[in-house]
Amino acid sequence: MFYPTGTISTINGDATVSGEGTLWEVARISGGILFIDGEFPVALASVTSDTSAELVTPWSGTTLTDVPYYILLMTAQAANVLFSHQLLAELSAGLYAKTLFRPDAFGTLAGRAAFNSAAKDFIYAVLPTVEGGQLTYYFKLSATSADWSVGATN
Repeated sequence: MFYPTGTISTINGDATVSGEGTLWEVARISGGILFIDGEFPVALASVTSDTSAELVTPWSGTTLTDVPYYILLMTAQAANVLFSHQLLAELSAGLYAKTLFRPDAFGTLAGRAAFNSAAKDFIYAVLPTVEGGQLTYYFKLSATSADWSVGATN
């Protein structure tokens, strides 16, 4: 169900949405997803009056004045759950595709020594061999020579 009554105004960087003729408390709006044409949908955290609501995060779009909108009626908690599920799906896909860590270089464990002087956060991947083994990531812990993390496997 959608709620489109009145118009709204937003300010970039502010979590407060101001309404004109919105009657959010009268309609018992308690949360949902706010849609504005041409803007990214955002979750409503709460309604504080008939003409004022708070977003879960500050408005990152352009400052808007008296624009039409609609609210997909659902609670802000449900919206956060949907966002969390989407984020989890993206992270899972990255793990599955082995793309969360993009190594700066790869090769054998012995070949890692060529990068001992690399900068902090440099990532070296040791590739599995025909004889076995696992893809293993090593991270430079500092700019100190040979200061590598223990190997991390997936």
